[in-house]
Amino acid sequence: EAVQELFGGLFGTRDILARAAVEMATLKNPLIDAPTVGIVGEIYVRLDPFANDFLIEKLEARGIRVRFAPFIEWLEYTSFLAEKRLGEGRLRHDDRTPSILMTGLLQRATAQILYDICREQLEWGPRIRVTDTVRAARPYIDRELSGEACLSVGGPLHELHERLIQGVVLVGPHECMPHKISEAQLGAAGENMPVPCLAISVNGDPIDTEALDRFAYDIHEGHRRGLARNFGS
Repeated sequence: EAVQELFGGLFGTRDILARAAVEMATLKNPLIDAPTVGIVGEIYVRLDPFANDFLIEKLEARGIRVRFAPFIEWLEYTSFLAEKRLGEGRLRHDDRTPSILMTGLLQRATAQILYDICREQLEWGPRIRVTDTVRAARPYIDRELSGEACLSVGGPLHELHERLIQGVVLVGPHECMPHKISEAQLGAAGENMPVPCLAISVNGDPIDTEALDRFAYDIHEGHRRGLARNFGS
């Protein structure tokens, strides 16, 4: 009965999310043709508006739609790493095989169920899985280098390939090593495919609005020329 309740009603979450998706769908304006960029980077700076100087609002004020890397990607990634250790026989002293297997299964199943509820109403594309992100990052991030750089590089590259975004904003703390690696490797990816990217290192000061203006101009110009259609090739 507990399993039926979990995957049937998700303890009431399914109904709440279904109603919320319907209400959010009414806010969409199909007449607005705006370019979309992805925001990725260090999890705290990315998620906290004050820490990133209200970056999303600044991009939206420049006529750009934002596709935000969700918090759950890190949870899925840590489960992926645990399953990878299990498969390779490199378990840590605190790893427990039943816990690893059950956590990964429940995470994937629950995320997919809830995503599909929103997808139907909001006309989203397929859910991006952590395996998609890791696969896209592999040419630029060594598989032995685990951490947020893999997500910050692989996530937007996969979204670019799927024509979900037209540019990337990478945000992270000043002098953060994963942030620097991500910036360098997104630049390397730009040698093989068009990757309009703006890297922002925050240190408590206001972000450079001139850099935002230049990036926004490039994104709008690319959108006008239909640049996103070329990403999948």
